[in-house]
Order: sequence, then structure tokens, then C-alpha cells
Amino acid sequence: MSLLSDHAFQSFRKKVSIMTNIYDSALKPHQRVSMMTSVYDSALKAHLTIDEQGRIRHILQTEYFLSEMGNARLSAEDFLRNRAETFGIPLAQLERLHLEVSFLDPHPQAIEYRRYAIKKSFASNTYCYYQTIHNVPVWQAGMSVTVKENPFRILHADNYAHDALEVALPSEGLLERVRAELIRINTRAAALCTGSTGSNRAQRRRLVKLKKVSVGPVREDEPRRPWVQARSWIDSARSTRGSFYVYRYSAGERIPRNAYDLLSTSDKRAEAEVGAMEPVLPLPPVPHEIRDGQHYLVAEIVFNLRAKRHLNWRALVEVKTGSILWLRALISGVQGLVFAYDPQTSEGDLSLTPDDGNVVLNPLRDDVALNNLDPSLEGKQFLTGSNVKVVDEDEPEVVPPIPLVGTDFDYDSRSNDFAAVNAYYHGNEVFETIENLGFVLEDYFDGTACPVALDHRASLWNSAGIERGAFCAGNATSDGIGLVGYMLSDLTNTDNPLGRAVDKWVHWHEIAGHGILWDHVGFGYFGFAHSAGDSLAAFQNDPVSRLRNLPERFQYSPFRGLDRWFNRAVADGWGWGGAQDTGSYEYKSEQILATTLFRLYRALGGDADNEKKRWQASRVATYLVLNAVGQLFPGGNPATVEDFYNRLEVSDADDWTSEGYAGGAYGKVIRWAFEKQGLFRAAGESSTAIGAPPSVDLYIDDGRAGEYQYQAVHWNCPSVWARAAPDGGTTPEPGVAGVTSFAYVRVKNRGTSDATGTVKVYHCLPGAGLTWPTDFVQAGPPAGLSTGNMQASNGNESIVGPFEWIPNKNAYGHDCLLAIVHADGDPSNVDKLEVGQTIEEWRLVPHDNNVGQRNVVLVSGDSDSLVRDLDGAVFVVRNSFNKPSDMELRVEVPKELKDRGWKVEPYGMVENRLRLKAGENREMKLRVRKGSDFDAEGMNAAADRDFRVSLFGNGVLLGGMTYRIDVSLERLTGGGRKNG
Repeated sequence: MSLLSDHAFQSFRKKVSIMTNIYDSALKPHQRVSMMTSVYDSALKAHLTIDEQGRIRHILQTEYFLSEMGNARLSAEDFLRNRAETFGIPLAQLERLHLEVSFLDPHPQAIEYRRYAIKKSFASNTYCYYQTIHNVPVWQAGMSVTVKENPFRILHADNYAHDALEVALPSEGLLERVRAELIRINTRAAALCTGSTGSNRAQRRRLVKLKKVSVGPVREDEPRRPWVQARSWIDSARSTRGSFYVYRYSAGERIPRNAYDLLSTSDKRAEAEVGAMEPVLPLPPVPHEIRDGQHYLVAEIVFNLRAKRHLNWRALVEVKTGSILWLRALISGVQGLVFAYDPQTSEGDLSLTPDDGNVVLNPLRDDVALNNLDPSLEGKQFLTGSNVKVVDEDEPEVVPPIPLVGTDFDYDSRSNDFAAVNAYYHGNEVFETIENLGFVLEDYFDGTACPVALDHRASLWNSAGIERGAFCAGNATSDGIGLVGYMLSDLTNTDNPLGRAVDKWVHWHEIAGHGILWDHVGFGYFGFAHSAGDSLAAFQNDPVSRLRNLPERFQYSPFRGLDRWFNRAVADGWGWGGAQDTGSYEYKSEQILATTLFRLYRALGGDADNEKKRWQASRVATYLVLNAVGQLFPGGNPATVEDFYNRLEVSDADDWTSEGYAGGAYGKVIRWAFEKQGLFRAAGESSTAIGAPPSVDLYIDDGRAGEYQYQAVHWNCPSVWARAAPDGGTTPEPGVAGVTSFAYVRVKNRGTSDATGTVKVYHCLPGAGLTWPTDFVQAGPPAGLSTGNMQASNGNESIVGPFEWIPNKNAYGHDCLLAIVHADGDPSNVDKLEVGQTIEEWRLVPHDNNVGQRNVVLVSGDSDSLVRDLDGAVFVVRNSFNKPSDMELRVEVPKELKDRGWKVEPYGMVENRLRLKAGENREMKLRVRKGSDFDAEGMNAAADRDFRVSLFGNGVLLGGMTYRIDVSLERLTGGGRKNG
């Protein structure tokens, strides 16, 4: 197999194959140790360690720095930004600390720091960040922060970043060929034993395995003394993986200073104490163009020699020349190969099935860190950690793998060992996710002894374990989890079995579904359904699933092919109280529950195009279920679906303090999700009918008729508008800054009873990321205006108004409107807030049909007037999170104008991005880049006339503004930017 396809890398292959022992004189140790000094800084209350160049490398807090952030990671990031000037690091380089470092995607990019790992100690965590340039980590360069928890206090931070960091990328063609080759190698992870030609996982982030390091032909003029023997070693190399790095070449560090020649006939290890010398393979000299002290883009290659498999090797190969700039034998950290997601979920390929062989399945494995493993014991690494341990407690007798320290858990997919590694990885991830949501594991699983025992090859009915499935047993001494057992996914090849533990779905079903019930109600089932395990598994798999456009998106464990779904139709008997609602021991009622809760997840953002929004919805849905179950006790196991529904509402009312969120934002969506699955069915209705709305359900129609299907743009509510005069007109008109304007609101009632409500209107500055009530000012009478009688079932509509208000007379030029309707029996979510509590607009508006938001500004409908109206328009960007966040503005231009070359972008933002502190706001102005001319008549025929400015915080859509071309605006007002 060719390591790299470019001619330059063919040179590397030759050099590796020869492995001459001729060393350049520059390889002699010649660097001296850099000396540092320490001084005390009274202002920082810390000792500073300074290197010879005067750069601060360490900050050791004598008095701990108390963080105001909500968790340890945010505390670390906040401290680095707070001390950026002290370290001499431009703040802009720290804007993306939250992003994970990439190892396979070099492209032109300035210096940045990216998240890499967390090192866990007793009462502290150390957060590590790579320095990167061109989106490539710098070898052994970066920063770390150690945070002591409860409360969050900074103990220490260091900075090992490189100065004068400059590196030229190779030609784009060479770079693409190298990257393609590395990715191809990575996808061939399973080819080690099978000879498979790989898979379609073109985005693999890390190299995993190589079947063999190929070697090229030997040139006749090259030295021949040891090369034959060296070539025999390289021919036996395997287990290669690698990444891109930027490396500063040091001739004196090319090989270990205390190296011995591994291939020498005399064993130099006998001449020194054990561990005093390091092995090395002989290298040819570097080309003359490689200069000491210069930075180069390198490919890191880790490989193993068959004859000495306990030794792993890492080489740094310069991309342009193929020269080995650095070589070490090493024992790497503990990693493992697993299915991070089942093959169908991750690949979107329905042809992948559990009866596939290693040839097909091995390339789909993922190289992952096995977090929270206990320290090794007597030179061996066990699959035991703080959360879970893999054991052999059940028949059949299949002991989990116990490799030597430094050996990765890398096994064929169809093997018991692979199942064991998956059991540890996924089982541990369940507990890590629950903890990340803010639950304290010791409290939440107070009846469970951790680490929880997982048997990767267990049985229920067949002592040989020749059966499919998994189980979660309660423990014998208290309410809690006992043994979690996994059988097989497939019975076609039980000599080389594919374990059930390889599927992420089953871990969430067993541990999070049944396990939490064992702990809180002392029983493995709800009284009304099997569990919420299918629901929780769906929340954790759907955000990344490639099955999103297929029916199998709604299938539990699609790879396993189980006939369990979460898109069951009420009309087919799958409603609450329907023919398929059979209770706790079968999976039918669980499918009804999963369909209900998956609808909730979809409404909260699971149907978003944006993956981060889907993950945000996953977090909320998972939190609500876990918090609801966590409030149960053995005497209160929900016997009916209504019991559990009420518990979910209580769960939502709870303040999610770890996220900084006031409770009560999602209760109406929860209610709607159960309603659509047949709960709250009207008396006498068929069991195949959906449920009835609440008795009183006044709403301001945003286009969803008062329901809660996901809607990305929540600020274009057509039922709220302004008029220039109090004439009751229904066509929006522009207001004028400083001149009284008049707002109207259209209200309906989808409830089952007549009702009367009160409407209040508020205005605010244009922008997004706003917070209620902080950013809003009431318009019209303080008591609001009555809706009059609102007939049930949308029997009538009421246009409420006018609400007098004066748009802000300032540089902003326009205001936005928010309307809220209240009624007895139907309060809005703002009524649930306590004094001093706030709620973010992106949590309030989409999830409460009592609220309507109109952030729509009318702009003129011809070329010159549009520039006049839109250029310089102000947009307020606010971070409504309780932590520093990355904000991004995305501007969409109407297709008609986009095709004509028109562009709109914010001034003063690098790549339309900026970072804001918690609660911080920034005024941004829009800049119009004019394209070819158009006229009002042409725009009048266009289907899309909206400029949309959307604000994303940490990748999640927070809100936005719409600038709508109104071809009649010139006639009405004579032009000029107006309020909408």
C-alpha cells in the first residue's frame, strides 16, 4: 500500500525502506535547557514563571482565582481570555477555545487555540488546548488550565505556544493528495486482517490502522550496510495511524539523545540501566532545504513492528520532501476502536446489516479515547473506570481483553473483544452525558454502586450466549442497577460474533431507560410502558444520523432491524388508549411513548437543519425525561401516561440551574406532544383520534395555527403589525422614528371553551439574543387591551388595538414588536417567572403560542432607495447565555437580488463572527454591496423579497431580523428607513 501518492512521498518511502545508520553531525545533542525565572505579581496574586525571552509561561495562583462561570470548562476558557494580555496572546486567537482541534483538515487560517482534552485529577480538571495554524495543531505547543471545582477556582495555567510561528502550506494539489491518502488509510481501519478496500467515510478525523507500511525500490547508489536488515523490519510494520501537525524542526532532537540502535547486532540495552536509553531506527540525513528551527507541515505516522509488537513508533514526516524530521518509540495513551454510532446511523446506508463480515464492518470503526479508565495494574490495562467496568459475570465464560499498558484496545468488529470495548465506551458515555446535563451522579444514582458492571457476552436463555438482546438487572442490595448484560446482534456467525454491545442505542435503552427506573422506583419498568429507553436512545442518535431523510430515521436501532418505531400513527391504534397501548411489559406502549417524546424533541429543534440546534434539542429533551424520573420514588411509579405527563410538566417547571435557565419554557410543547398522540382525547372520541387542545388556548398565529412544529424563523409573526394611523387596517405600514405609531395584534382561540383574554404589546431595539423582560418596553396602556369574547375552536378572531407607541428616535432607525396574550387558564410563560428571573427570546417565543414577535422592517423596492434604506441599518447582537459565547451573523439575500450580485454583510466582524461575554451586547451596522439595478415592478413579481439576518450563538439560532422589500413604500412615505 502506498503511504502517500505524491512523488515527494515516494521519496519518503524509499528513505524509510533503507533506514541507513548514517547520521548527520547536526544530530548530536547541542541545545541547552532554557532557563526561567519566577516573580510574584501582587495584582494577579500569582507567581509568574518567565522564560529567557521575557515571555510568561506559567501563572501559579497563590490565591485561587474564583471564577463566575457555570462549570469548570467555561471557567478555564474565561480565565485564559482574562489573562490573554498577561500571556501576550492576542484575544482573537482565543475565540474558538470551545472548538475541537482538527488533525486532518489543513487550510489557510490564522493562529488559534482549540480544545483537545481534559485531564482529570482528584478534585480538579486540567483543560488542554492546542495552538493551531492553518487549522493544524502545533506539535507539543499549547496551553492548559487547572480548575478546582466546588466552587470553580483556577489553580494554575501555562503557555507553551510557539513565537514567530510561520509555516508555508504545500501546493494545494499536493495537500489534497496527501490528505486524501491519509483519509483513505483511516477508512481502511478494518483491512488489517481482511484486505478490505475501505469504505466511504471520507471525513475520518484521525488515522486508525494500516495493514502494512509499503516500501519502495532501493536505489543502487545508496549505502547498503544495514539497509537489508532495516528493510526487513519495515516490511513487518503494521498498525499505522497518523495526523497532520506543524512541527518546528530541531536537528538535535531528531532522534533521542540517549538512543541505541535497535538494529545493531550488539544489544546496547545491556550497557545501561533499564529505561536509561531509548531505541531508535537509523535514518538518512535530511535534505539541505530543511533548516533547523523552522516550522514545517508534517504527517505524524504511528506504526508497530511485527517482530516487537510491544513497541509503537511515531515518525514526523515533512510533507514536501518526505523526510523524517522526528522519530520515537513510544507507548501511546489508551484508545479503542468502537462503533461510535451504529453503521446505519453513521453511514446512512441501509445495506449495512449485522450479518456483514469484518471486511465490511471493520472500516466503519471509530478510533476513540476510552475516558475515565482506572490506572493500570501490574502493567495491564483493564476495562474498568469510575462509571462502568466490563466483567465476565454471566454465562458464557468470555473474559474481557486485558492488554499490556500502552496497547490500544483495537479488535475486529466481529469479536467478543470488540464488544467489550464498545460496552465500556458507550456505557461510560451514558453516565458522562447525564453528568454533563448537570446531574450529580452520586445523587442521581444513589442506589447504584459504581462502577456499574457490564457483561459484554452475557445470556438470558442460552448458556452458550447464542441469542440476541440485552438486559439491565436491578441489584440485590438496594434500589439500583445490578448487572447490564449484552448478548449478540447476529446469529449467522457465532464463531466470530458481533456483540449487541456495539450499538449505542441499546446502552441508552438499558442503562438510561431501565437503569434509572431501577434506581428511582425499584423496578425496571414504568407502570404504563416498558421504559423511556427508546426515547432517550433516539435523542442521542438522531442529531448526527444520516438517515434523517429516510423512514428509518424513526426506527429504534435501525442497524439491528428491530420492529420498533417512534413515528407510530394514532389512526393505526398507536395512540394513548388505542389498541396498541398494551402496558409496561411489551414494547408497544413504549413505542407510543417514544413517538410522543420524539415529537417533543423535534419541536424543540430536532427537525432543524443545523446539527448544533438538534443537539441543543437533544439536551433539553434528555434533561426533561431524566429530571422527571429523578423525581420519582418506589411508591410513585407512574401507573398511567397522565402520571408521567404531569411529572414531565413538573420537570420543566424546575429551574435548570446548571444551564442558567428559568423553568417553565417547554410545558406547552410537552402538552401538545402528548395531545397529538391521543392523550386528552375528548369524551366519546374514537381511540384512533388525536387529543383535544386545552380548554382555553388563546394564540397569536405565527403560521403554525397555534401548534408547535419546529419553525426556525420565529420573529416573522404576521399577526403583529404597525400602522401609521389608528385606522384598524391590516396591511403593515412603516412607522417614523419619534412619531406616534399604532400596533395591532390578531388573536384566535384553539381551545375547547370560549374565553376572554388581555393583550399587551412591547417594543425593543432591533436585533437578536434579547432577554425578557430586560430588553423590552411596554407600548399602549399598562393594563393592556381586551380581546373580547374568543370563541372556541377558532370560531372567530379578534384584532386587538391600536396600541400607541413612539418608535425610538435614534440611530437605530426602527423598533421591533412583541405581543403577549393572557387569559384565565391560559397564562403565558412569562407569567411563570419569579421576580428577578429572565427568559431568553429564543426559548420564550417559539415555545409559547401566547407570544408573537415581529422583527420585520420595511425597505424600499428599487435599487437606489434600497441602498438608502438598508445600508447602515443597526442590528443589536446580544449574548443571552450565562457564559461567554461565540456569535455569528448570517445574512440571506432574496434570490432575485442574489442573482444580480447584491450582498449584505455586517461591518466590523471577522467572518461575520465575534465573541461576547455573558449578557454583553454589540451594535452592528449592515453594509450593502450593490449589484445590478432592479425596479419596483420587477421586485413585485419576485416570490422572495426578504433580507434575513440571523444570529447564532454557539451554533444555535437565537433570533434575527427580516428586512422586507415593500414596493409600495416609496409611494406611501417617500422613502427612508422605517419601522415595521
